[in-house]
Amino acid sequence: MWTPPKKFFDFMLSKEGQKTLVQKGGFIPVRNDVSPPKGAPSINVLLNNEADMEWLKNDEYINELRTTFQNMILFH
Repeated sequence: MWTPPKKFFDFMLSKEGQKTLVQKGGFIPVRNDVSPPKGAPSINVLLNNEADMEWLKNDEYINELRTTFQNMILFH
């Protein structure tokens, strides 16, 4: 079944769509057959790096992040 959102996502995930995102928006492509922007890591490098999640245990930091997000995004 054809739906506009499906067509949009199909295009954005296509090789052509990923190239457009790289060229126009500087995004890192999710496809291996599309090169990332100059100087950016590939999606494989990003997926293979383990993120440090210790900061999630810091309630003070989480509260500061939440407040900053609310002030910058939600209340402006």
